[in-house]
Amino acid sequence: MPPNSLRRRLPAVTAAAAALIWTGQLIGIALASGIGWPVSMWLGAVVLSAGAAAGLASISSWNQAGSPGAPVNLR
Repeated sequence: MPPNSLRRRLPAVTAAAAALIWTGQLIGIALASGIGWPVSMWLGAVVLSAGAAAGLASISSWNQAGSPGAPVNLR
């Protein structure tokens, strides 16, 4: 997979992973002992964590031209 393609998909992949992990944890807690939160609160936790993951992934995938070890374009 080309690096540019991975950089473009990274925010969506990390947001989906965060949403799936949080959803799974909250379902497990709800089945084991009950959450005690209204739906809007746990749904907000899932959405905010997915947004934070996507934001951090997009920051980390910005142009890396000035970073050490970055490929040099000699054209």
